[in-house]
Order: sequence, then structure tokens, then C-alpha cells
Amino acid sequence: MPRKTQAPMSPAKAASIAKAQAASHAKNKQGGPRARGLERAHKVIEWIYRWGWSTPTVLEILVDSKRSGLANRLVKSGIFHRIPTPSGGINNTPSCLLTLTQKGLEKAVELTDREYEYETDPHRISLKNVPHDEVAQRLTAVQLNDLPGIASYLTNKSLAAWNSNEVKIPDVMWKRSGFGLYAIEIELTPKFRHEFDRFVTMTAKLISMKDQAGKNVFAGVEIYFKSPTMLKRYSEAFAPGVKTPLWFKEKGKTGRWQKETNDDGLVVFSTMKKEISEHIKFFLITPWMLKGNPFKDL
Repeated sequence: MPRKTQAPMSPAKAASIAKAQAASHAKNKQGGPRARGLERAHKVIEWIYRWGWSTPTVLEILVDSKRSGLANRLVKSGIFHRIPTPSGGINNTPSCLLTLTQKGLEKAVELTDREYEYETDPHRISLKNVPHDEVAQRLTAVQLNDLPGIASYLTNKSLAAWNSNEVKIPDVMWKRSGFGLYAIEIELTPKFRHEFDRFVTMTAKLISMKDQAGKNVFAGVEIYFKSPTMLKRYSEAFAPGVKTPLWFKEKGKTGRWQKETNDDGLVVFSTMKKEISEHIKFFLITPWMLKGNPFKDL
């Protein structure tokens, strides 16, 4: 019986097959849904290790997804603790916080290339700082996913060794490709008197801070606000030539803050230099920067 010959393949069908093969190859190269899911899980575990805690909404922003259920899966698998907040999502707090369990901490240590001091007791989280810190997390997560965005970030836990009254630790640090490291400050509530003056003088010091090689640690400082009034007042204090009084804390039990004076009893001031001022930028937080309501969890 004569063998049947195969009909020649049409150009359209050949193109369709080639397209399907290319798509399959790309899918295999990416590792498929399972591998991508594992990558997202590792990403959020490291995130909480570096920040100390987070929220389901922030983690969805970080992995650029919506309602993926990633946080719930990691809670069920024993990686995360879920801690309901006392206010239950009212008064500018999320409805719950996520922290690492002991199992999650062990996994996080495996995934990262540096060690962080981590508090495994979730009840030691300062709830009064949660609204501020969640905004810092949201801004960072959005910047990591959006262009031009940032290449990487460092939390203030990375600079624990800086902890002193004379060195200000930024809320977070962003590495911008080709531009260097930026100190990021989030100001949601106004400061006054010594707190405000010391914020100005110590933030200015960040610009002139040097590393061991004698190079500037920071390329600039970015300060973010939700209040236009606050932005205006703070930006005016950083204008070239503006004088800010210096303060010191009294020794002893009282520990009161007093303005520094010279031998003649006159208040000592710090004058803002132009070369410092030009490296400090001010931004009003807009909804797109936070990807929605900053205090409502999915």
C-alpha cells in the first residue's frame, strides 16, 4: 500500500506553531506559575525581614498583584503571624499587621545576604508609628515597580549602628541607578520647637556625611508630606541663608532641651548653606504614589 505523503504546511500554520513554541519556551524560561509564585513568596518574606512587619496591601503592591492571597497562604503555612490591630482599620491604622514567625525568620535568613536584628514578638510593634511606617513601605514598593523608580532600598534597620543623638537615621534609603543613594524622610505630623529645629539641622548634616573613602554617603534627601502647609513651612526652613537655632539636652533626670548659647549668652544658630539646600527636595504625596488608600487593606 503506497505511503501517504504529508501535505505541505501553510505559511500561516507554520507561523502559528512557531509562535506557540516561542511562548512555551518563554514560559519555561521564566519557570512557570509555580516558580513565579515561589519567587513572590521569597520577595515578601525578605521584605518583612528587612522592615520588621508589613500589611497584606503593601505586599500586593510589592509583587505588583491584586488580591493574590499571597499573605493568607503564608499565614496558613506558618511563615507569617497575622496580628489584628486594636482599632481594626480605623484611625489611620491597617486592620492587621504581618510579622515573621520563627519558621519565617529562619527562611528569611536563608534568603538574604546580610543579617538583621529581628524582633519575633509582634506585640512589641509600636502602633503609633504604623501609619507613618506604612506610608514609607508603600512609597518604596511603588518605586520598586514603577519606572524610572529605584534600583534597591535600605531600611533604617541597616543603619542601626548610626543610632545616636547626633546622627539622623533616615526613614528609608533609595538607590537610584546612576544617581546614588538618597535619604528619604516621611513627615505626616508637624514638628515644632526643638524637634523641628533639630530635624532641619540633622537632616542637613546627611548631605555632608562622608563614608570611609571620604565620599558623600547620600546624593540627596527627599522629604515627603501629605500636607501642603507642612511642605511650605519645612521647605522655607531649608532655604539658603535661613538660620536655625541649635539645641542641647540637659544632663540629669530632667533631660530638658535648651537652646545653645555662646559665652555672651546669645543663642547659637546654624545657617543653611546653598550647597546643602540644593540637594534637599520636597514632595507632596499623591494617590498614585501610594496605589490607593494608604490605610485600607485588601
